[in-house]
Amino acid sequence: MQEKRFLVFGDIHGEWKKFWSLWQKVQPDLAQDELVFLGDYIDRGPDAPSVLTFLHELATHANVHLLRGNHEQMLLDAYAGGGDVAGNEDWDIWQGNGGDATVAQCRSRGQDARDYQAFCASLGLYYQADIAGQPYFFCHAGVDPERPLTQQDPLDLIWIRDPYINGYHGTTTVVTGHTPTLFIAGEYSFFRPIIRAHQIFLDTGSYIPHGRVTCIDLYTQHVWQGL
Repeated sequence: MQEKRFLVFGDIHGEWKKFWSLWQKVQPDLAQDELVFLGDYIDRGPDAPSVLTFLHELATHANVHLLRGNHEQMLLDAYAGGGDVAGNEDWDIWQGNGGDATVAQCRSRGQDARDYQAFCASLGLYYQADIAGQPYFFCHAGVDPERPLTQQDPLDLIWIRDPYINGYHGTTTVVTGHTPTLFIAGEYSFFRPIIRAHQIFLDTGSYIPHGRVTCIDLYTQHVWQGL
């Protein structure tokens, strides 16, 4: 019998085919595996609606934890400001960061991207767990290394980059997406996750040419990727 796994999925960004190929490789057992998704399910890639539909159904499982990324937050901010109306700066920011693709894909299916507001709003900002006796903290972007994990600013959890990447020295392992590993380790990362003593980076550039969607089992550190 296969032992329980703790599976963490990095950024998808509407790359449904890459994600689905990854899902088929991993074959999660929803009866016993625990799953964490780190956010950024939408924008830039070719099929955000398929990703959102699948994850919305997956969210009914108690052992599946879906976190919010900055792109889901941009969707929420854009529609909180009225959507596609003159002067809505949040709408313009979202559209300029890949939201235009998500909106167009929804419209091509006779849908409205605003229909996903409730789903995006339901997504948590972080998740904590003990795995094999070690503490782990999951969020989309990272944490402010000057603050305790219990006192983080929500904006940092979905937006922070350099202060966390280069300045975190805590003993709880933080697992994030958000910043593609290509931009952390340079060309030598080859779109692979980065695993440090207490940091794991799983955004392997899904929407970038030759980028991938990544999953890791934290019990074994086995990695799968959808290409």
